[in-house]
Amino acid sequence: MKNLAGFIYHYNSLSLKLFPAGMHNEIDWNNIAFSDGNFDFYLLRDSGASEKSYVEYSTDSDYNINPLRLKETVRYKCQISDSDNPDKKENYKLHFKNESNKFLKTEKDDEKSIVFQFINYLGKSELCFESDNKPLSLSFEVVPDKISYESDYVNLTQAIAEECSALLLEYSSPTSLTFSQDAEKQQKTALEQFIFLRQFCYADNIESLFASIKSNPDRILIEEDEFKPFGQGAPSKRFFTNPLSYGRNWNDSSSGFYLPFEIAVTHKCESLDTPANRFLKFALNVFLEICENIITYVNEPNSFYVAEAGEIKTRIENILQDSFFDDVQELTLIPVNNQVLEKREGYSQIFNAFSMVDLALQLDWKGKEEIYSGESKNTALLYEYWLFFELRKIISKIDGCLPVLQNGEDAFIKENDGLTISLCQDKKSVQHFETENQKIDLYYNRTFSHKNFEKSKYEGSYSRPFRPDYTVAIYPKTYADEDKAVEDGAVSYIHFDAKYRLEDLSQFINKEESEAEINKEISEEKGESVMNTYRRGDLLKMHTYNDAIRRTVGSYVLYPGSDNKDGKRFSVYEEILPGVGAFAIRPSDVTKRELNAGEKAVQDFIKEIVAFNANPASRNARADYFDRMIAETPSENRPVDSDSKKTDSNLYMLGFIRNEYYDWLKNEHLVPSSAEDSNFLRLENGIYFYYHAIRDGYVYPLHKDIARAKYFLASRTDFGIHKKISEYVIEPWTAEIASTELVSSETLASRLQEMKDKTGKGYEPKEAFKAQFYYLVRLKNIQTADISSSEIKVIDSGNLAISPYSPKIVKVEK
Repeated sequence: MKNLAGFIYHYNSLSLKLFPAGMHNEIDWNNIAFSDGNFDFYLLRDSGASEKSYVEYSTDSDYNINPLRLKETVRYKCQISDSDNPDKKENYKLHFKNESNKFLKTEKDDEKSIVFQFINYLGKSELCFESDNKPLSLSFEVVPDKISYESDYVNLTQAIAEECSALLLEYSSPTSLTFSQDAEKQQKTALEQFIFLRQFCYADNIESLFASIKSNPDRILIEEDEFKPFGQGAPSKRFFTNPLSYGRNWNDSSSGFYLPFEIAVTHKCESLDTPANRFLKFALNVFLEICENIITYVNEPNSFYVAEAGEIKTRIENILQDSFFDDVQELTLIPVNNQVLEKREGYSQIFNAFSMVDLALQLDWKGKEEIYSGESKNTALLYEYWLFFELRKIISKIDGCLPVLQNGEDAFIKENDGLTISLCQDKKSVQHFETENQKIDLYYNRTFSHKNFEKSKYEGSYSRPFRPDYTVAIYPKTYADEDKAVEDGAVSYIHFDAKYRLEDLSQFINKEESEAEINKEISEEKGESVMNTYRRGDLLKMHTYNDAIRRTVGSYVLYPGSDNKDGKRFSVYEEILPGVGAFAIRPSDVTKRELNAGEKAVQDFIKEIVAFNANPASRNARADYFDRMIAETPSENRPVDSDSKKTDSNLYMLGFIRNEYYDWLKNEHLVPSSAEDSNFLRLENGIYFYYHAIRDGYVYPLHKDIARAKYFLASRTDFGIHKKISEYVIEPWTAEIASTELVSSETLASRLQEMKDKTGKGYEPKEAFKAQFYYLVRLKNIQTADISSSEIKVIDSGNLAISPYSPKIVKVEK
């Protein structure tokens, strides 16, 4: 019922009135909308003002959902009164059973009222109070606003079970499994097994499935022998091989031969003792044991689970007492590839249910306790887990993309004594994939921290730590692993966040917002009412990921809506990346196997990303080229020390040194005059090479690998006049590059003065420097060398197209 806003719960003379805090006067307390048992429910006074319901009440659910439901993030007030003792002053001890829950906020207004709010919590709760020193409680379910909480929980549970079953088959697919029961392990996983079983028994009514099996059972034709008087039937074949055993009452005939009075006669009949029916009997006994475990080991007498387990146990016992099973023997081997179990109505559903409940015994998943323990339903976390399985499935279905099994600490799937899933809240988990040209790493809960930022040019967050729910890292296959790709800035990150409470895109972004609506929304974001749960804040967080986390090219929200076609995406350029956006994705009928519209949209998007990331002509790739160049070069405040960066011993920086400066270096004998000169002066701090960085507002472009060069070659050939490296004259020495700085012309003059000549003076140029900023390279370990231009190899075609006087990056081939 829409507009349901409050209720009064009656217990003897006590009344508990519950309503949204601050809305008491907006509710029509004079007219009861409807009653049920001890509850009276009330509507908003202005029924047309809003269609929102702050309270829900329904007894139709079959999924262990409390009929009374309150909404997450809504602040409620509960007042208690006693009609027999209206002036009673004692404390009724209003409190919550789970009051220590970090997701629950409570305020005690006075001794007779409490204000409370659940944030990021879904599931059961109890508001406790006392009457005449007798403890009492009001139970309810905390549910998200507008989301189909009941069906989502069932669909997500079943979908995860399907994915886990697929994992088992993916890594091992025997034709049959020898089965033995481990009672201790079953007790530990009883609750999880029962959740699967309970859903199956309600959704696919087990009695109707058994009726379907009885209408078309699996049979075999068998031969049976029975004794009949001699001559009343064809003797059994066994009579001729063993007449004494298959003949009775032998008598001497008149002809002198002994003949039996009765012989074994063969007749054919149908039998239900087949492998499929043996499995059916076995599976039902396993289901029965699960229910008995719940009744035995759940230490809560009033538990919904215990009551339901008793009901399902009775159903299964009635089925097992049917004469159908009179001649069905015990199962010794599970026939996994049996066509009857896989395809025939009734059998296939029970076989699938058995696979789900048996899953807990075969697959070790540490994170499952967070969603299957107790009586709360953490549907938001269940959705978060399901999305990882879903993204894994989506990526693995891309043509040529194969999952790679690894046993590292963070590996999603580990193959030790069995399969282990490492998926767990607040813990990093990763699944590796490979395509023909690229590697893809899918992460769950990967943290990008400032510590990573300080250690690397291409990793981490420059401010606070961020932990997206899912991160897709894409990098070339030429790298051994992601760490190697990170060192070169060759990784692209795409982030996804799960937002279970977001239902449609109108909550996420609205193009038609007025200025007043925008101002109101921004004001709400600053308060606690939104709690980063809904709407625009989710989009802003995606922008934050893009800005704060290095190498991020896109961030997107995944939410369980049903309005998805292609998702909603916003891009910086006209290309797919960089950008932000949202996709609606939720479990569909998992028995259909094909992807639904939301899953297909996400898969198409990831396919586009993988293809786009390999395109060097995109705006994003070109912007990345220059961004990496800037990251590799120094700033005024941060010199780049060669010892702290990744250099390549095969790469040389070939620099043009102007005549005036080079003549001074030679006159002071700071560099060799020939390949045989070993008596030059070796300064403790080395010598300097410098070149233009910024002149009159123009930033000089550099070779992309300039920061990776380990050695230096000098030339006096004018780079601006001679365009071919084969025309260059190479000076007879090499040096190691110690460091590079970005300095002003004033700082450059000061540094050159540090290279003292014999008279104690440094270098002073005759003319003023023409540029405002220079790159200053300190050279150490100068060695004589005889290198000709023919031994120099240009390493890419763009080398000479860069500013003529910028250094070239080359290789030397001897």
